[in-house]
Amino acid sequence: MMKALLFSTILISLLSPLFAEKPDSSFQSVSEYLKIHKTLPDFYITKKEAKSKGWIPSRGNLHKVLPGMSIGGDRFGNREKKLPVHQCGKSTKWIEADIDYQGGRRGGRRIVYCLDRTKKEIHIFKTEDHYKTFQEVR
Repeated sequence: MMKALLFSTILISLLSPLFAEKPDSSFQSVSEYLKIHKTLPDFYITKKEAKSKGWIPSRGNLHKVLPGMSIGGDRFGNREKKLPVHQCGKSTKWIEADIDYQGGRRGGRRIVYCLDRTKKEIHIFKTEDHYKTFQEVR
């Protein structure tokens, strides 16, 4: 009886991460969260923070080092000017976040947003092709 209990306890502890609910990092879910809270959900971590905790981008190990986390919160430069330059004021600061991260290397799906100076109005865009094209999310 004791061996069976010990075995089942060990089995549950090994399998539970496989069945744990993953955060919803879809375009719709993240954009709705941004519209309400004006910030990214808690499961996002900046590149710098993730690297300090052992993430090595070339290895695609974020899901192993920080399970349930996605990269987001870093500045997007908009160097190619594919997003409106003054969407959120004179010095628009765009922030990017990965969408639908499932483990391994990061894909090309991102959400990019900016807040106006009053932090009341948010402008959200999505890209499914790693910044080649953008669509505004309303």
